[in-house]
Parts: sequence; structure tokens; C-alpha cells
Amino acid sequence: MADDLDDILEVGRRKRSPPLRAGSDFPALQIIAGIHKVIAVIAFVLGVIGVLLLVPLANNGMAVVAAVAWTLLVPLFLWGSGELILVFLRIEQNTRPDP
Repeated sequence: MADDLDDILEVGRRKRSPPLRAGSDFPALQIIAGIHKVIAVIAFVLGVIGVLLLVPLANNGMAVVAAVAWTLLVPLFLWGSGELILVFLRIEQNTRPDP
């Protein structure tokens, strides 16, 4: 009876997926995801520096708008692609049958 009650109460709770195992079957994908995130941070920092250097030199506002858009969008997509790889790895890990 108590086990049934615990099962009923567990239905509404969101379970966190376990972190990726250290000995994953796809270590290269984990490395690629990490590289994407590192490049995203580097692109964001360089973009901010570029915008700060470009603002005083820009003759028109369109160059500044383009630089700001690049600074925001490119790192966002790089970070997102790294996260997407990790999501696929977690999905693969969570859909394996239990040994």
C-alpha cells in the first residue's frame, strides 16, 4: 500500500536526468560540445571588444547594428549547438535499456 502511494506521488515530480557518464560511448561528441561552448564565449568577448572599438569609428549606425547582431547571434547559435549535442547524448543515455 505504501509503495503504491509513493508511486502516485512520484508521478507529479519532475526527475532530473543523471549527468553524462565519464566513460560515455561518444567522448568525441562531448569534446565537440565543449569546444562549441568555448568558441561561443571567445566569439562573444571578441564581439564586445569589436563593438566597443567600432562605435567611435563608425560613420553610420548600420555597421554598429550589424556588429551587435553578430556579437549576440553567433555565440548564441554556437552555445546552442553545443547544448543540442549534449541533449542528444542524454537522450541516448536515458533510452538505453537497463542492464
